[in-house]
Amino acid sequence: MNQLTFKVTPLIVALICVPALVGLAQEPDDAELQELLGQPAAYAPPSAPMSSTATGISNTFNPAISVLGLMLGAGGAERSTRFSLQEFELRFTSIIDPFLRADITIAFPGEGTAVEAENGEEAEPPVELEAAIITSTSVPQVTLQFGKYWLPFGKHNRLHTHQFPFITPPLVIEQTFGGEALNELALEAIPLLPTLFFSELNLVMFQGDNDDLFLFEERANPETGASETAAGPGKAKYLAHSKNLFELTDASTLEAGLSYLTGLNNAGSGAATTVIGLDLTYKWRPLFARGRSGAIVQFEWIDTTRETGEGDLRSSGYYLSGQWRFAEFWWGETRTGQFTADVSDGAGAVEEQDSGHLDLLVAWVPTVFSAFRVQVSQISTLGADPELFFFLQYSFSIGSHPAHTY
Repeated sequence: MNQLTFKVTPLIVALICVPALVGLAQEPDDAELQELLGQPAAYAPPSAPMSSTATGISNTFNPAISVLGLMLGAGGAERSTRFSLQEFELRFTSIIDPFLRADITIAFPGEGTAVEAENGEEAEPPVELEAAIITSTSVPQVTLQFGKYWLPFGKHNRLHTHQFPFITPPLVIEQTFGGEALNELALEAIPLLPTLFFSELNLVMFQGDNDDLFLFEERANPETGASETAAGPGKAKYLAHSKNLFELTDASTLEAGLSYLTGLNNAGSGAATTVIGLDLTYKWRPLFARGRSGAIVQFEWIDTTRETGEGDLRSSGYYLSGQWRFAEFWWGETRTGQFTADVSDGAGAVEEQDSGHLDLLVAWVPTVFSAFRVQVSQISTLGADPELFFFLQYSFSIGSHPAHTY
């Protein structure tokens, strides 16, 4: 019995002492240390939910919301100066699920802007759904997207108004695609090509509602006798764009793009519209003066052929622009462009008419959220005499706005 007690006693002592020794070896936390020193432990408030609102409802799944505003003053040598709230954009961006993302942009025309109504009088422009895009996020090497948006033809067409390098668009863009540019319902695949440099393709099938490209023929209405634009064939149109980016040095890149668009128009008998384009963009941003110096040179050329029952209508044009950041908040910019188009008089005669513009702009850009810009332009449209215009614009952005394409 004594031998059993002698053997069990050290075991009991070990079971009691070892945890105590281990506990002493551990470093006490702040509360324990303050208690050992005789000081009251600091109050730790309960942690709040990671995402909450004043109502207590989680906003984790709410979209990112931003507002962009444009205020414009414009005038000319023979025109009165006019100020207007040019446009406001309300944008929603959100991940739908692990596979898709949504981007929605609603445009509100500002005060002082007007459009021509059907009766020929001025009317307030309607609120417009500018873009509604669903984009894939998990398909390897390929991005899929569908919805309504500015199609990827060339460089300038895909820009929102607040992204324009100049206050006004180039004449070749405006005359080829119209005032609203090429904004269509579309389905697109964007494969990333396995090359040594960045290269991607945009393969697009779109609806083709653009009046200037596909609905340009006017015919007499058999019931009323009035001239109106006839609808084109309800067939899809197609667009392909190749974007290639080359890193020239640590401070400069060159982007080269080719675009091709085709589709049946409303002239009948299988008549089609074909547009080809070339764009080049050189960017320089020195490493030694990042944020205080830089330059962008951009060139874009577009050629259009519209088949009709009485021959083809051709148009062609380009613009060349330069942007120079000469101080931390200051940009100086210049642009020139030409556009030549065959214009039909409706009786079968076709006349070639020229347009051109020269623009000078100075911008003060204190942050990425706002900018003040002044532009002077000399513009002649389709054979008209050149006119001098000036523009003053303030733009701002509030909220979480997605990054722009490089």
